[in-house]
Amino acid sequence: MKQNIAVVPLCMALALSACTTMDNKTQSAGIGAAIGCGVGAVLATLTENDAGGGCAAGALVGGIVGYVKARNAEVDEAKRAS
Repeated sequence: MKQNIAVVPLCMALALSACTTMDNKTQSAGIGAAIGCGVGAVLATLTENDAGGGCAAGALVGGIVGYVKARNAEVDEAKRAS
């Protein structure tokens, strides 16, 4: 188990490093999905459920939240510019 925990930060760092060439919405969705996956897996493990399922559910919710947050920020910026 300790070996798996050590791999998670490495995987997250590699995934987030790919965000440098993405637009804001895609980047926010990816970051939200990565955070959601981690949180979902931890919560699933703590409640003695399947970590993979928790990761998938967390990634889905986190990705949607990240995308909507970035989209709303983009809309607000466009309103301020006009």
